[in-house]
Amino acid sequence: MKHRAPSSMLLIGLLSAVFAAAHPVLAQPIIQSTEASPPDSYADVAVVINGNSAASREIAAYFAAVRNIPSRNLLWISVPEREEITDAEFAMLRSQLEGTLTLRGLTDRINYIVTTKGVPLKIKRQEVNASASVESELALILGRYAGYIGMHGR
Repeated sequence: MKHRAPSSMLLIGLLSAVFAAAHPVLAQPIIQSTEASPPDSYADVAVVINGNSAASREIAAYFAAVRNIPSRNLLWISVPEREEITDAEFAMLRSQLEGTLTLRGLTDRINYIVTTKGVPLKIKRQEVNASASVESELALILGRYAGYIGMHGR
């Protein structure tokens, strides 16, 4: 297939615009709508914020404002501001999130959990060389696979 130089593409675009302007029927949009398109809904998005992390609080505030995240979907936790946490610390994090989701009636409404910088990334299990991603474990909370959390892929 032969490619056209950018200048010829521009010329074709300009000719199309001139042709459409000369023919008012062609200049009209094919579909005319009197309604504005609705904004994207983020009602099914939860944002996890570590209250112990200034970065987490700042990023969550920005993301929530830009994406119009409902305030009830902002899930505050209090865990160490470290990349890796223990099983016991993850159990606290999980308990806080599950409790908040249940209390706010969000258990069947959230499809996406967004974590922010300052929320731990990894769980160091008690077994040798056993670990898990915080996010992969959070994907299972309050669902039919919640019993698999901490099972190391078994």
